[in-house]
Amino acid sequence: MELYLDYERPLSVNERATLREAIKRRDAHEPLQYIMGYAPFRHLELIVRSPVLIPRPETEMLVELVLDELVCGGATKAFFSGDAQENAASFRTSDANAVSFRTSDANAVYLEKTTSFDKPKVLDVGTGTGCIALSLLHEHPCCLIVATDNDACALELAKDNAQLLEKTQSNRVTFLLDDLATSLLTSPQDQKSFDVVVSNPPYIPSDLIDTLPCEVRYFENKQALDGGVDGLRVFELLSKQATRLLKPGGLLACELHEQCLDSAANILSAMAYNDIVIHNDLTERQRFITARNCS
Repeated sequence: MELYLDYERPLSVNERATLREAIKRRDAHEPLQYIMGYAPFRHLELIVRSPVLIPRPETEMLVELVLDELVCGGATKAFFSGDAQENAASFRTSDANAVSFRTSDANAVYLEKTTSFDKPKVLDVGTGTGCIALSLLHEHPCCLIVATDNDACALELAKDNAQLLEKTQSNRVTFLLDDLATSLLTSPQDQKSFDVVVSNPPYIPSDLIDTLPCEVRYFENKQALDGGVDGLRVFELLSKQATRLLKPGGLLACELHEQCLDSAANILSAMAYNDIVIHNDLTERQRFITARNCS
């Protein structure tokens, strides 16, 4: 924009060199965010470095789903006669984008409470840049957050991004180098202690990896993309762990591939979850799933 606003001023040698290098990198399909060194996400401007995944606009809606939970303060079970899905459409007003509703009780509907959590405890699994954890902190400063990742480079980047927040906020997040949330399972103080477990796990089915844009295939971490044959390998492991970490009634919220949501709902139905809801993204594609721990 400055080139257009100040077009009569010749560029300096350093400015031309910087611009030429940026154009060469972009011409080689390197993502613009890596070239610029930052990416916007909700109300934050996060540092990004290859190969840590670049935050996607779709994931902003996952944060929104969790914030709705933290503001509403969980769910209360109520019973109605008639079809549960019709009742859900009538009463779950905050789930305007939900496209599926499942519960272990055919006539059960979950209504939001109007009270909020005092100091909600949230687990962000596979934090990457920290976009989910830090957005939650920025927009709900009372949160206590544990953020895990199995990539040391990603965890360092998330810590760097935490410094963008006020110190009173950044002090409320703990970063752990961990395979999903495995280390927390052996900690008595962490078991059944979380109000929300949220994750944007690797979810691309393996046979679709080669169809991704070259910006993604060549520059972003394949391990953070590949969700196995059905795209649900990591999700299924995480769901099992979350049953031991979530409080009764606690929320599991995940972003998944659009082809995998129905299978994911079946996985959760076979575990200790109910109130299973599939949500659309802004392009009306199935993108997110939420469920409540009932164990």
